[in-house]
Order: sequence, then C-alpha cells, then structure tokens
Amino acid sequence: MLLLASSLALTGCGGGGQEREGGGTPSGKSNDGSAGKSYTIEYWSIPIYQNVEGAPSPSAGEWEKMKIKQFEAQHPSIKVNFQTVPFDQSQNKIGIAVAGNNAPDVVLESIDRNLMKYVESGKSEPIGDFIEDMVSDFNPEMLKKVTRDGKLYGIPVTLNPEYFFLNVGLFKAKGLEHLIPKDDRTWTIEEMRDALKQVSGNGVYGTALWAANEQADEMNLMRLFAMGAEQWDESSSKIVLDQYPQAAEGLRMLVSMLDEGVVAPGPATTAALDAVEMFKQNKIAMIPFANGLWSMVEAGKKDGSTNPKVELFGMAPPHAKGVTPKVASAFHGYQVFKQSDPGKREAIKTFVRFMVQPEHVKALSKSGNYVPSRQSASYEFDNPEIQAAMNVVSKLPLANTGVSSPYFPDVRKMWYPELQAILLKKKTPEQGIQDYAKKANDFLAEKQKK
Repeated sequence: MLLLASSLALTGCGGGGQEREGGGTPSGKSNDGSAGKSYTIEYWSIPIYQNVEGAPSPSAGEWEKMKIKQFEAQHPSIKVNFQTVPFDQSQNKIGIAVAGNNAPDVVLESIDRNLMKYVESGKSEPIGDFIEDMVSDFNPEMLKKVTRDGKLYGIPVTLNPEYFFLNVGLFKAKGLEHLIPKDDRTWTIEEMRDALKQVSGNGVYGTALWAANEQADEMNLMRLFAMGAEQWDESSSKIVLDQYPQAAEGLRMLVSMLDEGVVAPGPATTAALDAVEMFKQNKIAMIPFANGLWSMVEAGKKDGSTNPKVELFGMAPPHAKGVTPKVASAFHGYQVFKQSDPGKREAIKTFVRFMVQPEHVKALSKSGNYVPSRQSASYEFDNPEIQAAMNVVSKLPLANTGVSSPYFPDVRKMWYPELQAILLKKKTPEQGIQDYAKKANDFLAEKQKK
C-alpha cells in the first residue's frame, strides 16, 4: 500500500529541482570519463514506452532513438547501440547474454522483478553514485526495492499500477448500466459473477484468463488475492498458495465460468496481450491489467485497432465478502551490468543520468499514464476517469508477488504450466496448486541453503 500510495502522490502538482541536461557538472562541462577515449554502450530495452510526446513515431523505441541521437551529439566520444527486446523474449535473451559473459551494459526493463537475481549472482553493477546528488527527488519506496545491503542497483523511471477494468460500453449496449459499480468502484465475487454472466453472449465474454506463459501472471493472481489467498510468505522465501483453500475455490469458480461461456475460450494458450486485443475489439467486458491500458485503448481508437464503442472504467478487484482486495504493480527502470573499465563506467553514468532527467521521466510517464519515479516529473492525469479509479486503487494494499526474491523469475515460470493443467481439467485446482508449491519450495530450499 505504501509504495502505490506514495507513488501516486507524484501525479499531483509539479515541483522539485531540475538537473542539467546530460548529468553534467555545474559548470556545464560533461564529465563522461572518456579522457580522449571513445566508448560504445550496448543498451537494451523492453518495448514499454509508446506514443511518447515528441517522438518521430508512436512505436516503441522511437523516443529512445531520438534521445540517443541528442546524447551522442553532446558526447561525441560515446556511441550507444540500442535495441528493443520483445517482452516474451527479454528474460531468455538477457539471461543467455549474461551467462555467456556478453551482457548488454544497460537494460531498461521491469527491474522490480528481474534485477535481484543478477544482484544475487554478482552480475549487477552498484550505481548509487549515478543519482547521489538527486536521490531525494526519487520515490524512496521504489528505491528500497532495488537496494541490497545498502547498495543501489537500479534506477526506477515509472510505476504501472495494476487493477481491474470494465468495458462499460458493453453494459450500456445491453441495458445493464445498473450493474456498473458506483463510487466504491468494486464488486463482491457474487456481484461479479452475476454481472459478467448477464453481459456475456453473442460473441461477448465476461472476462478472459491467460496462461500461455508467465507474462502478466500477477494480474490474474489478483483474482485469488481477492479471495483472501496469498502466494508468497512475508519474507518472499516460500510459496504458501497451497495453505489457502480460497485459492482452489477461486480457480474452481473460474473453470466453472469457462464452462458457462463467461470466460473467453482457450485461456491455456492465450497470452496477456491476446486478451487485451480481445478487450479492445469489444469482445471482453472485464480484465485485470495495468494503468497503461488507458493509453493503449486510446491509441487504438486513433489507429483503428480499438472498437470506438469501448469505454473504460477502472475498478478495484472483485472480492470475497470480508476480504480487502490487493492490487499489484510493476515498475520499470535502468540496471547496469558489471563493469571493469572505470572510463566506460563513467560514460554509462553520463548516459543514464541523461536518460533519467525529470523532463524525460515525465514524458515517459505521460505516454502510458504511468506514475513517475521523480517528484520533479509529476503531472496530472488528463482523463478524470483515471483519477477517479486511482483514488480508489491507491487506498488498497499491495500484494506480495515475491518480486524481492532473487529467485522470483525462476519460480514465476513454475505457475503457468499448472494453471494450464487446471484450465484444461488435467488437474484439479488443489492438485495443481500443491504441485506448484512443492516444485517451487523444493527449488527455493535448494537455492537458499547455498
């Protein structure tokens, strides 16, 4: 709760200091450490930021390319080789590169969930000195999540809250406006089942699930958290999902809804972005997703990929009676892999400081209605519907999805095969959960005893 609420405070009025462009010294002379040498920085990014203001095109990576040209013009001794890595390939590609001692120098990705495994293996470079003169401008809770043993290993850029969304256009088209949540923007589980059943039919489904891979798995896990279940223990050292009967109960309900035609068919082979596309095409009434869905839907209305009848409504996760639902979040930022050349490290420092200037963080934040990591990059949401949703969501506690564990990326991949088996009725919910917990905890026990 603290991370989300404190971060959302940054979308109010602006303020804070501004750093000199390029992270230069007060005299205006850049200290890139080159001393007459030339350096090449390998920079990889997942395609998180699209439709960035000022970019030559709305495509992911275009803003970065534009900024790299500006940076190289200011620092002719530094060249930046840039490439975007697809979401579903990023962890494999980065992992293979690191294992082969051919890691990129800088990566922009979901550092809250992928960074610590590289810290644990000694592959990450401590970079606290990169922002030591501006650290007070960054959200302290975000910085805590990328700090180990007093050393900062990541620099956050944006936070993306995750909650639930309705396409209220579908409800209105069927004369079901009375089912749309009111000011509290939530449903009980019973209200959700009734509403989604009524809105389903004629090619429309109440909701969608996805289990094709591990990407965005925490969004569907919010359904189980809202039943009162927990996935990890408080220390993020053990899986405890099997200790909560509510988890199996929730999965049985979802399988039943699949049988009833309320859940879109084929969830075992559906990926998160497949579900988003169905939602944009006016075929899905409710999905869990991240705050960036607002901008994805609006951009789609401009390029024709979103049905103009889609009308977004943000809400808290539908929950069991007596249970306070929990929301998830993801934040993106920079990490640097281990460096042996002090001169190159200084060049990387200059580049990263350039990229995290307040005006850059603000532009990236606004592109997806994200929450900025810096106070001086604050802005107000243009859409009052977003603010209304966030007023509700920001009061909810954050779920522990285990991202602080260095073994999170490995354990994460163990859940979706079990979810597939449950959705295909090859395993009961109880069996799938037990098999997942045993496999994950055996793995964690082995790793943590070393």
